[in-house]
Amino acid sequence: MEIGYSIFFAALAAAAGAIVGTTLIAMFEHQGRAALVRQTAIAVIVALAIAVAPGLISGFEVYSDLQQWISWIGITSLLSLGIAGSSVYTAKSAPARVQKYMDIVARVVPFALKNFDDIDYDDDQIISMKDLDRALMQKAFSGAETQALLQFMRKNIHEIGHDVGSYHAGGPSSGTTVTVSVINKADIESYAAKTAQKYSAWRQVDAS
Repeated sequence: MEIGYSIFFAALAAAAGAIVGTTLIAMFEHQGRAALVRQTAIAVIVALAIAVAPGLISGFEVYSDLQQWISWIGITSLLSLGIAGSSVYTAKSAPARVQKYMDIVARVVPFALKNFDDIDYDDDQIISMKDLDRALMQKAFSGAETQALLQFMRKNIHEIGHDVGSYHAGGPSSGTTVTVSVINKADIESYAAKTAQKYSAWRQVDAS
């Protein structure tokens, strides 16, 4: 039973490390390659600090104790590996991910402007999440490319559009506040320029 708990917590630590490592990179990847190098270095330093913490706390002889590896040292080591490994992977894959994002933005803008009235089912001059959900079900938008563009708009509605309010979801003590965003034509027209500005560090690197 003890080994089972150790395996469970070790897997949990590795997953938590992966989340931390990915987040440390993803939050700053729009700032360009220099930011990736900086954040990866920070993630590796954090990972090393976690890895040596047991030795600093209890003495480095604990690393030769198998029982300690089965328990907390193994868990901290997997947490450390999760942070370091996921940060390196996320940083390495960032250029392709950014390029893919920029490419789809270039396709979304003309698509959304051309099909705005068809997506805006209730003719209120804004595209809501409900409008996008309905458009995804329509035969006119059943093609793979149009589905991908609509899904992108749905996923990034907060980035493309603007906030109009919020509501509380869940119980009174354990719920969360959900922000409601919509997209109008002005949002779409400015989206490409807004995205180019956000990722300007990447364009500067490419230009050089």
